[in-house]
Amino acid sequence: MKPTTKKLPGWVHIPLFVFMAISFAQTALGFTDLFGAAFAWAFSAAITMLMYGFTIFIGQRRLNKLPVIGFLIAYFLFSLFSFAGVSNHLK
Repeated sequence: MKPTTKKLPGWVHIPLFVFMAISFAQTALGFTDLFGAAFAWAFSAAITMLMYGFTIFIGQRRLNKLPVIGFLIAYFLFSLFSFAGVSNHLK
């Protein structure tokens, strides 16, 4: 018998999208002085997409009781770039 896999509920995407959109904008604004506007927004978009994907992937793996430590480490590394951009914008 094939094991069933659980999926995240659809409502999870709503707050995740809102919070990631805020992070996207703040990270891009923080890196604008450092990289220039075009590259800062592109870099922020790439970081945000990776963090969004990793969040969904980690959530699905946790629901299915699969290991997540490697994905958490990768998420942490990407979030450091986001944190640096947001911190640069707030000063």
